[in-house]
Amino acid sequence: MQDRHIKEIKYDSGFRWVNIDKPGKKQINWLRDNFNFDETDLKDCLPPNQRPKVVDYPTYIFMILQFPVYNPETGEINSSEINFFVSKDYLIVVHTDKLPTINELFNKEKKEKGKNGKMSTLL
Repeated sequence: MQDRHIKEIKYDSGFRWVNIDKPGKKQINWLRDNFNFDETDLKDCLPPNQRPKVVDYPTYIFMILQFPVYNPETGEINSSEINFFVSKDYLIVVHTDKLPTINELFNKEKKEKGKNGKMSTLL
């Protein structure tokens, strides 16, 4: 994987956590090539923001959730979309990088996983 917007943790159990920030066509094509996701779900990961939704497929769950983001410069609260693909084999998080907490959690988990190859208590 040669894309700075796609980061992945592979656990000894085979479970994968993929963190995709700032998704574009290249990142969506990577998802299309590596997973068997519904085309509508892939399109929903691209801007503009979508309404929250949950779709339960036989092999995975797709969720679009909106989270509040406070802008201290303007005093405004805006929403930030995060898309989740979840199965017994993976957690894929697709977001626009407006919530630094997502990347912080991913990086902390990657560091913890490096200690023993297993999922930490963060997840």
